[in-house]
Amino acid sequence: MNNYITNVNTITQKRNESESQTSTPSDDIKELLQSACELFNKVKPMEQTLLADRIEIGRILKKLKDLVGHGNFMKSVDDWVKSNMLNFSLKTAERAMAYATLHEQGKIEGVSNLAEAEEIRQREKQAKSQSKAASEESQSNQTSPPALKLTTTSAKQKAVMMSKAALKECENYDKESKRILIEELIEILNKELESCDAQ
Repeated sequence: MNNYITNVNTITQKRNESESQTSTPSDDIKELLQSACELFNKVKPMEQTLLADRIEIGRILKKLKDLVGHGNFMKSVDDWVKSNMLNFSLKTAERAMAYATLHEQGKIEGVSNLAEAEEIRQREKQAKSQSKAASEESQSNQTSPPALKLTTTSAKQKAVMMSKAALKECENYDKESKRILIEELIEILNKELESCDAQ
């Protein structure tokens, strides 16, 4: 790779001195394009190998996760990093395992480099997060207790019990304080009733 950079630097230097030389700008352009193509052809297989290696690392880590137990994996990775048994972070490990999972699911089958695989991983992660949020919202709506239905008689009985309990709480208050308290209670209950009607 350094040879290519040296070659590009040499061509650029030649171009700056081209006033006195016979090479034309189009020759320099052709040479630079050829260098870029050669470098690209050299790097492209490395990108594919890099992705394949990350997928394989992910497979190995998934086996480790099964061995140490899913609940212990994060702490184990942290311990392995601290003791120099593992030379990459938990985040890198999670990414590699995600690539392995995506590969097993066929979602990155035709992908040729790590950047594309990462883009797909991010989209999958976002979709999973949105799906989880929607599922949690749906479950919270389904798990709320059913509304109680009272008959007129039972509602009156319940109201009497509640008001007696409220009055018992303030039995030591003077008459005016009790009246103010009951008025406040009625106002609060009316607001509650309005909000129930709005639903």
